[in-house]
Amino acid sequence: MDLHIFFLPFLAPGHMIPMIDLARLLADRGAKATIITTTANVPLIQPTIDLAYNSRHHQIQLLAIPFPYSESGVLEGHENLTALPNPDMPPEFHAAICMLEAPFRQLAKDHHPDCIISDILYPWSASLARELGIPRLVFHGTSFFSVILVGVIGRLKPHESVASDEQPC
Repeated sequence: MDLHIFFLPFLAPGHMIPMIDLARLLADRGAKATIITTTANVPLIQPTIDLAYNSRHHQIQLLAIPFPYSESGVLEGHENLTALPNPDMPPEFHAAICMLEAPFRQLAKDHHPDCIISDILYPWSASLARELGIPRLVFHGTSFFSVILVGVIGRLKPHESVASDEQPC
């Protein structure tokens, strides 16, 4: 039986593209990859999945969940950060992201994945994975160096010992 992995990318190209690449890499190694996204994001992802199938005959499944427009207050058609008039994530969009938990939970219960790889911006997926008794891996779309740098700065706090912006290193 193949390892079945659910991928949950954040709704922005800078998060979706590298996670889809990861799904393709794992599908290259025999895993069954299922990418979960919202309905309006399917046309953005489908060509990449079709290319993966045509070039290597990997079956990467794509499942769509509804975006909670009315419940969150997000304007219709704004399912992706690039569709928003402001590049900052407004509270309504954040609320909508949190509301994706229920339909994602149902898909996970229906399809029984062995693992969830979710974007760092879906913290609720950790409790779902625990509930299902499966591992959840956090996907952080930035480079490994920047993730380590943020951790080191947060732990060592070198900026707290600098007297001014002009102080040399």
